[in-house]
Amino acid sequence: VASYPPPTDGSASGHTVGYAASKWASEVFLEKASARYTDVPVRVYRPTAITGEGDMAISATSGGVIESVLDLSREMRATPETGSWRGYINLIGVEKAAAMVVGRVVHDSGSGDYCGNGVQYSHVCGEKRFKAIEVRKFLEKEEGVEFQELKWKEWLARAADYGIDDGVAAYLE
Repeated sequence: VASYPPPTDGSASGHTVGYAASKWASEVFLEKASARYTDVPVRVYRPTAITGEGDMAISATSGGVIESVLDLSREMRATPETGSWRGYINLIGVEKAAAMVVGRVVHDSGSGDYCGNGVQYSHVCGEKRFKAIEVRKFLEKEEGVEFQELKWKEWLARAADYGIDDGVAAYLE
C-alpha cells in the first residue's frame, strides 16, 4: 500500500481525498508495524458498502455515499440518474460482514497458522452485486414498486428534505 499513495491534488477522488489519505496512512502504519514486529499478526478488513435493517440500519445521515443514495431513494421512491456511473455496486449486510470478520479472527487466533508474512488484506463483500447504472432497477426489484428517476439536482434537493448528510450531498454535487 505504501507505494500507492492517494492523490495529493484533490483531483482524482474529489471530496474523499481526506478519507482515502487516512485509510492509506493507517495501512502504511500497519505495514511498518508488521515489518518490525513480525510475530504479531496484522489483518486489514476492507468491507464494501455495509447495509442493515431495523436496529442494524445504516442511516442516510451517517455519511456513507452508496448507503445514503439507496436509503434515501427508498424513502423518496425516486432514484437519481445513474447513466454515467461505471462499475458495480457490491453490498453486504452488517450481520454477514461482522460474522465474516469475527469468523476470520477466531479462526486465525486458534489455528496458529500465522507465519509473519506482513499485513494480510481481507475483502468483506458479496451478498448483492449489481451494475451501478442499474440502481433504479435494483431498488424496484428489491422493493416491488416502481421508482421515479430524477435529474441529479432535483434528487439532491429532495434528498435535502429527507436529511441527507452534508458531506454526502457535497460529494454528489
